[in-house]
Amino acid sequence: MKKYLNSIGLLLIINSSVFAESMINFQYANYSTSDKVKLNEWTLAFDKNARDFFWPYNAEIDSSVDYGLKYLNTSGQSSSTKITSQHLQSYIGKKWSDFYLKLNLGHHQFKAGSKESRTTYGIQFQTKYEKLITADLSYKTDWAFKGNRSPIMAFEKLVAKDIKTNFVIQPNDQWRMPLRFTRSNLSDTNVKTISDLNVLYGRAYPIWWWIGYNYNHTSNKNPSSKYWSPKKVVSHGPQFEFSKSFSETLSLNLGGNYGFLKENQLPSGESTYFSLSVDYGSRDVQLWSINLSRGDSKQNGSNWSMNEIGLNFSKMF
Repeated sequence: MKKYLNSIGLLLIINSSVFAESMINFQYANYSTSDKVKLNEWTLAFDKNARDFFWPYNAEIDSSVDYGLKYLNTSGQSSSTKITSQHLQSYIGKKWSDFYLKLNLGHHQFKAGSKESRTTYGIQFQTKYEKLITADLSYKTDWAFKGNRSPIMAFEKLVAKDIKTNFVIQPNDQWRMPLRFTRSNLSDTNVKTISDLNVLYGRAYPIWWWIGYNYNHTSNKNPSSKYWSPKKVVSHGPQFEFSKSFSETLSLNLGGNYGFLKENQLPSGESTYFSLSVDYGSRDVQLWSINLSRGDSKQNGSNWSMNEIGLNFSKMF
């Protein structure tokens, strides 16, 4: 860890001659499920020249080299496994015209029975073509439990190599089609893939509202008996998004979907998901957010549910 900290210290002098507004961000999340998974996660991050490629901040500098640090701490348990985790990450990024490239390097250690650690790394590429299409492509390697929120995966010491592609096609102001694909190669030889397609109709202004239909296909090439990994799960159904600003500093965001669920050869089931968040402040100055979400599924006589509450604070300086 000490050697790693010395190496990322070089980032703190990159681009020091260019004035750019920085951002500090704090996030906290409490996640729990009906099958006794409980996780507490908090994150502290620093960004020099805070940037959002698809929704730019007012003070972004296009020519600047971006860099930052992030610290993530996780603690929690399942019915039989306890886990603590610390992940320190650094990144460097650069924008060229209509595309953006970002490189990540980190050190991730955790304890679940025994202590383990590894170097994490990743690359992200973003681009867009006018208002018609945006693309977000990434590759990363890390412990598998992080992305899956599965303490059992930590106990099994599984490593994931993830490839993600996210596209948003918007042929006009009334239609949006987000497309997402994830392929996760796990160290136990399982390969998990997720394909997600949305077709939405609505408006972005003055009120953000979209209604439409979602289709999701999840598969596991080599299912494991040690963690949830069905051979195939298909879900599809209606969904909505809604966001309204009541003033320059207060806004409400809602989202949800209903899914017709089919897992392997089991009888058909159903799932629901709902989220609510309230934002106070300005993302270009100082912003507070509180987030609530709830998910439920019913299938073959069994019920499963999840709850999450989150808090987010960001400040420019």
